[in-house]
Amino acid sequence: MNDVFLRQSEAWEFVRALKEPTDRLLVELALAKALSFLVADSDYRARFKQAPLDLLTYAKAVHSFLSQRDVVGGVLEGKITSVDDLSPFPNT
Repeated sequence: MNDVFLRQSEAWEFVRALKEPTDRLLVELALAKALSFLVADSDYRARFKQAPLDLLTYAKAVHSFLSQRDVVGGVLEGKITSVDDLSPFPNT
């Protein structure tokens, strides 16, 4: 399965290196769910040889998003209901 995804080992190393237990578990779950989904996805299976997913980049992006606790919490609490409710590019 390693040839189906790029940098799979590095992605799991990244997850194991996360110090904060909640961050580590959330990113680990996101990575595991993505893997199980993609392995079963016929569209991905049809094109993975031409464009395999870079799992390290995916893991880093998921971690970056989930680390924005105020945004994730706002969505879960119903305070953020649209991307228009916040700036998707803070610091710009």
